[in-house]
Amino acid sequence: MKKLLAILLLVAVTLVAQTPTTPVVQWTPPDVVTAQTAAGVALIAYKASLENYLNNTLVPAINAIPAGIVGPPGPAGATGPQGATGPVGPQGSTGAQGPSGAQGVAGQQGPQGSTGLQGPQGPTGPQGPVGSGGGSAEYTLAIGSGGTRNFSLPATFTELLGSRHIANFSATHQIRACQNVTLGVAGGVYQIEYSTDNATWNILLGGIPISSAGLVCGAWTAYSGPVSDTVYLRIRGASPSGGTASLWGAWLQAQ
Repeated sequence: MKKLLAILLLVAVTLVAQTPTTPVVQWTPPDVVTAQTAAGVALIAYKASLENYLNNTLVPAINAIPAGIVGPPGPAGATGPQGATGPVGPQGSTGAQGPSGAQGVAGQQGPQGSTGLQGPQGPTGPQGPVGSGGGSAEYTLAIGSGGTRNFSLPATFTELLGSRHIANFSATHQIRACQNVTLGVAGGVYQIEYSTDNATWNILLGGIPISSAGLVCGAWTAYSGPVSDTVYLRIRGASPSGGTASLWGAWLQAQ
């Protein structure tokens, strides 16, 4: 304010100095300094009072006002650009194994594989039971010519001459001996023997009694001889007391 009054006074003096004629009556300015000073003091007091009111009354009152109710959230903002991928974190520990899932649907059958190598031949199985309906044969080993035939039975086994025969045992399962005796010898027995070369002989049926007269056949016995269509047969007999039997004939039946 003092600067403003000084400027106005300077302007007035300048104007007076530029007027060359009629002298101007000296102007006596009113006493505004004292009033301006009082106004400045009053203004400073006003400012101090206002600051005191703001700091000590209004601001505490505003701070004491409780917070209002939180309003509803605003709408979500637009998605920002994706940030850079962070570094890979350390591998975590292995978790517990989960339960087994349900069995899936069976897939299509694959193509058949190539045939493998033939395995070794297995062991021979046990002999099966005797079949039924097979062919049968009867081989005449001794027969009388126009009557009975004598059979000498010494103490050691002796062949009945003329009893040799060739049999076909290629499909034989069981055999039995039959005879028609007219005169027996006490303790007399005979046996039917076989051979594959007509030289080496083995017993096929043994201990066949010929001690009493009669037409009889023994029980069927499983055949265990060679499987061949050329098997040689013969009869040999003996009696501990010696003697001669008489018979119509002796046969071997096979099936």
